[in-house]
Amino acid sequence: GSVDPSNIEDCQGHGTHCAGLLGGQSVGVAPGVHLHAVKVLGDDGSGSNEDVIAGMDWVAAYVQAETQRTGRRLPAVASMSLGGSFSHMINDAVADLVAHGVVVVVAAGNDADDACNYSPASAAAAISVGSPTGPGEPA
Repeated sequence: GSVDPSNIEDCQGHGTHCAGLLGGQSVGVAPGVHLHAVKVLGDDGSGSNEDVIAGMDWVAAYVQAETQRTGRRLPAVASMSLGGSFSHMINDAVADLVAHGVVVVVAAGNDADDACNYSPASAAAAISVGSPTGPGEPA
């Protein structure tokens, strides 16, 4: 897989929406945060495990380079609102990213299905996030 850093347009809008919730210019969970777009899915919203892994590898390399450049480890979070069938390769890449000091937050998935059947939601090193509609009720 390969990541084209020049093509970050979000044709689906989902990644941009999630990034805005996290670090919008004046509001969000962490206003003022430095965001980096890493596009790993095609314009139609689909992609390959190889491209998702290449994106995680890019983040790990970036964090490593910034740590060397600044002489200190900067806080880093990778937020991935994506998923596919269970994959040891994806889950191993998540573990590698965490080993590089990156907190990895992933979507648990949709349709009230068991997140253990999907990746990266099933990765032990990831923080998997879901959204219930009420006590004990799936979204």
